[in-house]
Amino acid sequence: MVVTASQDSNVLTDRDKEILAHVFRFRITTRDVLYRVFFEPNGLRQDAMTSVLRRLAAPYKPSQSAGEQEELAKRFHLFPRRLVGKLIYYHLTRLGLRAVARAKQVSPVVFNRLNRGLNHDSRAKRYAILSFCCAPGARRQKLSSREFHEHLAEYHVPRCPADSFYLDMSRTPPRLGLIRVDYARLAPKLAVARATEDLTRRLPNDHLRAKADAGQFVLSILTPTPERKHQLEQPRLQLERYLRDRLEIEVVPELNDVLSRRGLSR
Repeated sequence: MVVTASQDSNVLTDRDKEILAHVFRFRITTRDVLYRVFFEPNGLRQDAMTSVLRRLAAPYKPSQSAGEQEELAKRFHLFPRRLVGKLIYYHLTRLGLRAVARAKQVSPVVFNRLNRGLNHDSRAKRYAILSFCCAPGARRQKLSSREFHEHLAEYHVPRCPADSFYLDMSRTPPRLGLIRVDYARLAPKLAVARATEDLTRRLPNDHLRAKADAGQFVLSILTPTPERKHQLEQPRLQLERYLRDRLEIEVVPELNDVLSRRGLSR
């Protein structure tokens, strides 16, 4: 029997492994992002990506039952699902997760957590972070919790999650950023207050405070529309200067695409 890449992780190419690691980092990805990150910089056309996805990803068959989808997913590293409208996202199957887990020495506890499905808010959050970090021309490197603890442990604050940090590589030295996704449900004043709390909970850390003092640490609020950004800017400007200068509000239109379909964006 001929063994294909979708059946045996041992025959994955280096680029295949990089793609799986990318999906592992963000939990989801899309065709547009894959092309922009892995194919376009090398002068490759869309059909090159299509060929790779044909090996790695199960075909998209929305009419299948959950049982049929689960059976099909066993043979592939990636599985497609509908995100919104005609937009499809890919996530790791158990086979894909095992391939990455071996390379990154992922614990069984983390493996089982990552193997769970994503609810609507989780998908929106992951899609917003993916879109923010992988936007055209962006030079933002999302950090996994493990990378943060291994390389930036001095900035860790107990009981504060470490899975939404990124490095802004467009600055010298790279600036550390923390992401908070705004679902546009809270009143603007309360949304900014929650973000400010995220920031101030971390500032007692001497190392992080020094980084913030040097303008090398920021909290980025990802919001769905320019109108919502304007609403958030008003309470941000009412903060003391030190805090408002360390809160940035970024519009991520892709977030609005997801939220508006559920009537959540306003």
